[in-house]
Amino acid sequence: MANNNNRSNKTKKKNAPVVRLVGHGFIVGLTEDKDIQKRIEQESATHGDILQVDVMDTYADLTRKVTAAWNWISSRCSPAADFVLKVDDDVYVNTRNLISVVKSLNSSHQSIVGTSADGIVRRDGKFAVSVDDWPWSNYPPYSMGAFLLMSGCVVQSLLAAAQTTPYFPFEDAYIGLCADKAQVKMRFSPR
Repeated sequence: MANNNNRSNKTKKKNAPVVRLVGHGFIVGLTEDKDIQKRIEQESATHGDILQVDVMDTYADLTRKVTAAWNWISSRCSPAADFVLKVDDDVYVNTRNLISVVKSLNSSHQSIVGTSADGIVRRDGKFAVSVDDWPWSNYPPYSMGAFLLMSGCVVQSLLAAAQTTPYFPFEDAYIGLCADKAQVKMRFSPR
């Protein structure tokens, strides 16, 4: 009886979707610190996993870093990658939960999974947006930028949308704008 259960479990495992990490990378901007720049270049030469974008590494340039990443992914990975995960450097990824979510998704669906943002345009404070930059009171649906899991097939669509979407300083809202233009569905997971 134990052998049958083992065979049954082995059969189930054989039929389960396999999740494989095929690559990873770090996206950084420029720095004025020569020592840090040298260390970035050494790390990149050693591991080949750094994309350094030709903009200063500031919060204001996150949108440029994201679009540079889409361009890099599009030219090297997409559409072969089933999924692309973007995470901020201060985010812990629970790999067990991530694998569970990935297994529940269909990579051919044009979608991005993330954590829902309220979509309200702020007119004052740290995230203030002028009426000239965005005259409406709400953004299209978008995910807070800490993590995004997107089907690999959407990267080229997002990159194409970025070509005609005016620059916007908040990268998470900008991704939502591009997704809306490219008709990529935003899906939201619980926090």
